[in-house]
Amino acid sequence: MLGVGTLDDALALCPALQGPYEALWGAVQAEVPPRLRILCAHLVAELLGALVPPPSADDPALPRGARAAPVWRDAAALSAAERAVLGFAEHFVLDPHTVTDADLAALGAHFAPPTIVALTELVALLDGATRLRLALGVS
Repeated sequence: MLGVGTLDDALALCPALQGPYEALWGAVQAEVPPRLRILCAHLVAELLGALVPPPSADDPALPRGARAAPVWRDAAALSAAERAVLGFAEHFVLDPHTVTDADLAALGAHFAPPTIVALTELVALLDGATRLRLALGVS
């Protein structure tokens, strides 16, 4: 479609967006633990019907062949904090109007307010990036 293969290549077509986008990703990555980033990335991709990135050898979040959605609620390997994040992420991606006070309270039981903001931005970035990839036909 655009003659590029990846989201990074697409963003390079618009340098005014690329720098701030990369800076925001960097800030979020500094605030959110890798395991939560991986779990959220898998869930968002599955919810939106995108290709789910395969777990790498050093990825402890999901065993090979594991799926984040919809079985994450029953996964014994997930902590209560991870379940809270995935529940919030699922509501956010499917319909942000369905995020409830209970979702935020569940996050608040495990994370400080700055981390909740970073987690919310993580899910928003994953949601946006996945939708952008799908719309532009890039990986």
